[in-house]
Amino acid sequence: MIRKLTVLLLTGVVCLLGLMTTSFAEGVYYDTLQGYERLTGNKIEEFYEAPMLRTLVAAGELPPVEERLPKEPLVVEPVEEIGKYGGSLKTAKASPAPRIWTYFWDQPLFMIAPDLKSIDPNIAKGYDWSDDLRTLTVYLREGMKWSDGYPFTADDFLFWFEDIFLNDELNPVKSQLWSPGGEMAKVKKIDDYTVRYQFAIRYPSIMAQMTYENRMNVCFAPKHYLKQYHINYNPKANEAAKEEKFDSWWQGFNYHYPYAVDKREDVN
Repeated sequence: MIRKLTVLLLTGVVCLLGLMTTSFAEGVYYDTLQGYERLTGNKIEEFYEAPMLRTLVAAGELPPVEERLPKEPLVVEPVEEIGKYGGSLKTAKASPAPRIWTYFWDQPLFMIAPDLKSIDPNIAKGYDWSDDLRTLTVYLREGMKWSDGYPFTADDFLFWFEDIFLNDELNPVKSQLWSPGGEMAKVKKIDDYTVRYQFAIRYPSIMAQMTYENRMNVCFAPKHYLKQYHINYNPKANEAAKEEKFDSWWQGFNYHYPYAVDKREDVN
């Protein structure tokens, strides 16, 4: 589980598909480390991390950064220089509550490129559309993990869609984003790192949903953690919820579901 505050998030460096580079005012993006080395002739042989993470590595609480990187990390060549850790964030928000910012810290599957004309991979390393634009195949990348070290896979996408989004107790009103043409989308696991979406009509605009940096719009959830609170996986979920002073399993599930769990410590 990756977390900002105590929220489950994803860890690792984003990677892209292929050996292409993209140049914007913000810098040069190399799709993979291998692509960077091949195209520039330079080698990256040492990796760095935040000081707080170095402290955890030194204490033996985290493995070295080389062991935490995914197989295909994204390489960004900055315009001027690499940034520095630390400093203060000044915002226009009057409330001291940090929760609102957690909605925008999450990384989307894909990113709208700085030229506003194309879509770059981010958490996912690539995607393909069928010729009729009704079937979207998303390619994840091996090495992406939740902050507890558990692999991030296609199972997390099916869990979100089938067990959260389609569950009438957790989600009684279904977003029409997932039913274009009046028919609910179908989601299929091709393998651990490939997810396929089937839509009733041409639906390329779903990519806007998958590039939105907001936790309320993600289409995956940590199955390995959340299934203990879900009645489909734990027949005693109602009893467990009542022990936490809830009337039903779905209330307990929503308490632990990492949309707004910044005040809890159970999923660090």
